[in-house]
Amino acid sequence: PGTDWGRRWLRESLLTCLWCLLFFILVPALIYFLSYYPVFGHTPGGLTIRKVIDANISMYNYHSKPGFGADHRFSSPWYTWPIIGMPMYFYTGGTRNGTGSSILTFGNPAVWWTGLVALLLVGALAVQQRLRRQALPQAGPEAGNGFAQDSRPLMLLIAFAAQYLPWVIVPRGTYIYHYFPSVPFIILCAALLLDYLEGLSRKAARITGVALLALAAILFVAFFPYISGVRVSVNWLNAMKWFPDWLYY
Repeated sequence: PGTDWGRRWLRESLLTCLWCLLFFILVPALIYFLSYYPVFGHTPGGLTIRKVIDANISMYNYHSKPGFGADHRFSSPWYTWPIIGMPMYFYTGGTRNGTGSSILTFGNPAVWWTGLVALLLVGALAVQQRLRRQALPQAGPEAGNGFAQDSRPLMLLIAFAAQYLPWVIVPRGTYIYHYFPSVPFIILCAALLLDYLEGLSRKAARITGVALLALAAILFVAFFPYISGVRVSVNWLNAMKWFPDWLYY
């Protein structure tokens, strides 16, 4: 029996490693390679591995130059992105006849600020769950159940960190739009907290969810002139001057 168990363990371990190699290395590598087709697909020689490698070397060299691009007026360090410290400016149409227009890149405060708070709370939950897990009895069917065994907070933190933390060590000038790939994970953190809240009070969870959705919609409309370039009254633009050091219009 011991020999059979060892063989089964070895076979299952090898199969697991092979499936991981397929789905976590080969498939992502193929998808990444094919994503370059719009760039190199119609060039002489077509899409090749050498071109993709050279493109990655070029990107690395660009990002590894200390201070490169930091002289840009709208560059911003990584720690200012979650609080919308400095948006990226693209265009201003000036003012005429009491109207103005401008285009900036930044996040919806209702989404980014709520998401930031949710991220911090989910981080605290992950720590709390780790401590509870250590305190669980080592035996018994109940040891694998309950709030302490919920892996979602840790998974969300890892996913967020994988997108966000690499920018901490990038020495060149960076911009707020580099934070955009991290935003889905702070939204998921907020959704996770709503899920926990629903377990306590379904009514409270619904009210909170609707309130956040309504606030995000209102702020989207309110800031729309600043993200679209549509010409509106200067009074409207002035009313949305919430942040210092922005170039509005």
